[in-house]
Amino acid sequence: VTADTGATGQQGFWERRFGWFVAGASFYGSMRLIREAFQNMADIESKMTVIRRVSNEATADFGQMQKELLDLSVQMGQSWDDTSKIAIMWSQAGYNMRDTLELTKVSLLAMNTAELNATEATSGLIAIMAQWDLQAQQLLPTLDKINLVADRYAVTSGDLISGLQRSSGAAKLLGMSLEETISLLTILREGSGRTGREVGNALNSILSFIQRPNTRKALEDAGIQVWADTAQTQMRNVMDILRDVSKSWNGMSEDIQKTLLDSSLAVTGFTE
Repeated sequence: VTADTGATGQQGFWERRFGWFVAGASFYGSMRLIREAFQNMADIESKMTVIRRVSNEATADFGQMQKELLDLSVQMGQSWDDTSKIAIMWSQAGYNMRDTLELTKVSLLAMNTAELNATEATSGLIAIMAQWDLQAQQLLPTLDKINLVADRYAVTSGDLISGLQRSSGAAKLLGMSLEETISLLTILREGSGRTGREVGNALNSILSFIQRPNTRKALEDAGIQVWADTAQTQMRNVMDILRDVSKSWNGMSEDIQKTLLDSSLAVTGFTE
């Protein structure tokens, strides 16, 4: 009886100890979760305060905006830190609450498809929108075009976004369309193996090179029409000029070929 009582008492002792351990672990675990919850709430409120401060909308429902941003974060599988950072960048770019929510969604999609971080994806898209005068509802179809090209050719969506960021201004100035610019970036990327940043800078340099007086003279000497009007106030669409160069290349003199080739290689930094 004594032995049984001792064994039972020993078992009860360890049961109580184990119960205390479980209770303690549960208590401190709950405290940790509560502390993390408060920290997350504070971070959410901090980021929303920044958005309120940079927004020009006095009547915007920022409570609803917060809810929709949190929903976007979950739907797109991205952190609140990235989602809120993107929303702040779009707000700072001057977009209203509704447009910011739409554009934040596109940036999150770009992160998932273009392998870019929040800052890279958003800064690139902001630049593209500004240079092509796009409205908020036009950005998602534009990203769809970029992703479609990336699916079909040896170029990534990130390459194209980076390249467009650096070349769109010059391309639009010379009458190119967004689609034509994407096509040239794709050709340069596939042909050279350079990064999107490099081919974007190269295309920008090529377009600037075409506008130089000595380049225009060399093209005119080769019989290629450069100007769109007789008063020579506006250049032809650069894609039409490049098509004419391609058609006339074999008939050009070696001097003109060398001038165009050497100069274009010099401004892009590429090699033959």
